[in-house]
Amino acid sequence: MAIITVASIKGGVGKSTLAIHIAAALQSQRLNATLIDTDIDQLSSQRFLNWRTTRLNGAAKAVLSLPEIEIDSGTHARIRFENMIRDAARAGDVIIDLPGSRSQLMEPALVRSQIVVTPINESFVDLDVIGSRDGTPGPLTESILQARQVRADQGLRPLRWTIIRNRLSTLYSRNAEAVDERLRRLAETFDFDIGPGLTERVVFRELHDEGLTLLDAMNDDNVRPTLSAVAARSELRAVMENLALPSRF
Repeated sequence: MAIITVASIKGGVGKSTLAIHIAAALQSQRLNATLIDTDIDQLSSQRFLNWRTTRLNGAAKAVLSLPEIEIDSGTHARIRFENMIRDAARAGDVIIDLPGSRSQLMEPALVRSQIVVTPINESFVDLDVIGSRDGTPGPLTESILQARQVRADQGLRPLRWTIIRNRLSTLYSRNAEAVDERLRRLAETFDFDIGPGLTERVVFRELHDEGLTLLDAMNDDNVRPTLSAVAARSELRAVMENLALPSRF
């Protein structure tokens, strides 16, 4: 079973939305997926699940059906966290939603994962957490490199890291082209791949407010999907295929 961590050390890049939709895509294939929210300050994923439960009240059309898991920050948080990952991995795939900052749970999450997914916006501010113009590793990259070394020392298979450009604009801009150029240089230096991007779409915000995922809207026979939702589903499918995860939805 796969352990996937959605990680960045910058907030507002869409980590929780992406983590929720990866879990929803797995659930839509009747695969067991556990979503672990480690952001004890915001608990964005858990708040979404709580809101979803309230809004849907067990509606049959719901695709996402995940246990609510809360991480506390006590003395033995890391031990509980590692046990939680181990137990969840026995049942199926695990998606870990890390906070937008370094925390004591980042290192064990990265070491235990086979795949790390990092969403970024078309911004040099977002790129700085990965690496600077001169190729110096950013703070997130430093954590990834350390986790790769630990995994190598433990005889585990190499950690795969993929960057997903999120909230892409449909309009050409010099900034986006410059970001893309630096990102490709950093990919060669730090061994990550650049996955398919997700376009900025209002549909994600609208559905989130309803306690729904994109796949709920696409699987409701009483709702006619908008063109935006259809395009978003195609992009999400490409993300799942890039991660080599089931995507027949």
